[in-house]
Amino acid sequence: MARYRVGEIITAFDDLFLRDLVAIHPKAHQKIGCGIAHFTTQIDSVWRKTRHFVLVRSDGTETDFSFHTCIDGSNDRRDIFRALRHAIADQVISFQRAAFTGETSPICPYTHAALTVEDAHVDHAPPDTFYTLATRWMQQCNLSVFDIRIADSIDNLCVRPMQDPIQKASWVDFHHAAARLRIISRPANLSHAKRECRIA
Repeated sequence: MARYRVGEIITAFDDLFLRDLVAIHPKAHQKIGCGIAHFTTQIDSVWRKTRHFVLVRSDGTETDFSFHTCIDGSNDRRDIFRALRHAIADQVISFQRAAFTGETSPICPYTHAALTVEDAHVDHAPPDTFYTLATRWMQQCNLSVFDIRIADSIDNLCVRPMQDPIQKASWVDFHHAAARLRIISRPANLSHAKRECRIA
């Protein structure tokens, strides 16, 4: 993925590798459809920070696919937690925008460097990590992970969103009241913060 610009057609051995990878996707027949023309990448539409692979079919239609799903198979639990994270995306994005409205830039608590919008991540401060909050909300509502209804998988639906409006409103309200968000750098979010979560 890193060898190609967003929207650039993936070629040669990389194309062949992706064809083999899609062939072992649990929904390979649905993903491939009338046949594969080529592959490319796109930026995610919510966070605008990560890329994903896109399969372009022979008839010009497109679908996204997860290489994790190709390798590990379907994972409903993972998809449900993604739906929970997607449901509170507006809160996270609003928090990040507010952090950069002042005259001074936020400072990463780990690297102590001034941050820009491009290199900043929003993190849930331990011990109230995202998974801790989601688990606490489910316990309060007497829900198990698999009681949470999410949409069926269809083309170009990177995240299967929550389907029950009562569940979604309850989770969004709970997160708004309980979350302690903070701005940190991307490297810190992927390293220091993860170690802190394990210690907590």
